[in-house]
Amino acid sequence: MGDMKRATIPVPLPVELVKKLDGARAKLGYRSRNGVIRESIRRFIEEVEEIRVIRLRNVPGRKAKEEIWNYLQKRGRVPQRHSR
Repeated sequence: MGDMKRATIPVPLPVELVKKLDGARAKLGYRSRNGVIRESIRRFIEEVEEIRVIRLRNVPGRKAKEEIWNYLQKRGRVPQRHSR
């Protein structure tokens, strides 16, 4: 984030959510909760920015599967396929 100006936003969280946050921090190797929170917010905003209106269309099943697979791969949600 470099020389980017920062703002502080105090946010009260339920104790159980903080425990899960601490678990995620430890599992992912972050040094602080702040890093996990910043990364989570960044990813959430990316997801929101990508939201588009869904339009219905007639697509054969095989083509639909391919499009879904490509969509998920682009977002890093499935492993790379070696063959189709």
